Amino acid sequence: MIKRKIFSRFYKIFTVFFVFLASFGFCYTQNEFAAKTHKVGKSIVKGRRAALRLPINGNEISRGQIHDYIQMVSRHNLEEIAFWSGFSSEVEKLLFNKIRSLRVPIVTRTSMSNLRKILQNHALMSPVEGVRRDLAVNKTVTPDLEEMLFGAYGCIFATVGLVDGSSRYGEVVIRLRNAVQEVGWATPWSGHYFFSNLLKEETHLLEARIESGDMKEIGSDIHLHFSHFLIAGRDWNEALAWQAINYLRGGRDEAEKAKRRELAIKLLKETDERRFWQTFSKDGAYTFGYLEAKFEGYLPLASVESIEVEKQHLSEVLSWPEAQTFRHRIRVLQE
Repeated sequence: MIKRKIFSRFYKIFTVFFVFLASFGFCYTQNEFAAKTHKVGKSIVKGRRAALRLPINGNEISRGQIHDYIQMVSRHNLEEIAFWSGFSSEVEKLLFNKIRSLRVPIVTRTSMSNLRKILQNHALMSPVEGVRRDLAVNKTVTPDLEEMLFGAYGCIFATVGLVDGSSRYGEVVIRLRNAVQEVGWATPWSGHYFFSNLLKEETHLLEARIESGDMKEIGSDIHLHFSHFLIAGRDWNEALAWQAINYLRGGRDEAEKAKRRELAIKLLKETDERRFWQTFSKDGAYTFGYLEAKFEGYLPLASVESIEVEKQHLSEVLSWPEAQTFRHRIRVLQE
């Protein structure tokens, strides 16, 4: 009798343990599969196509199609802005042309601990790419809502127009070469901001619905709405230029409008690029303009112009074995 009870308990424990292992293996396999098939921007293309009731030729959308589609939509978006905006003064036209002529700052920021992982991997990587390569990458703070909207877990994020990036994402500044514009796209704000400020949604409630399994997809009309703000990398300067015109025309009263005109004149007179962008957009304020850039998957450190750390951390970072290959690009954070 005692032996039978012991055997029965052992059988139950073994069964639970086996089910746990089977579940773990299933989840891991599913994550690997999801990582291999994950495509940034695919949901936008599918959603926009569905909203426009266009015929579907084939079931799968390639990365090349997503890239070409974003290029096309970006051009249409800017042409529509130009159609409705135009120029109302010589100052606007001069400012527009100056912004288009400059090298725009493209910056991603991270923490000291994540910097070491980046140097070890010789690349910036999204969480999805980390799963694909079985490598440790930066922990993501991206909401599930943004993953559903445009595939955010597959993205490396950066700021465009903000000279030192956004300090909320870490103390290390990583400046990207402008060549990355060929593979990136952007929006004037985050997906979270899009839901909370443009759609007036309670984002915490949407996140709770996603977590509970009650919300499994976003309507095609929302993807269509979001797509009207897509800007391909080659168009970032022009998009920032139109943002600047829009800002210049705004202001609550005459005093604020005059202040904005003064800033525009200051930008036109500025000959130093860093000072120009410092005036153009300030961390947390985004004065004249700002874009949030998205890059899919993987950016090798060859895409990085410089890595800047606070003065007190420079010696430590340069002492890391992982940093030796890149030490000529590691320097003190600019002021």
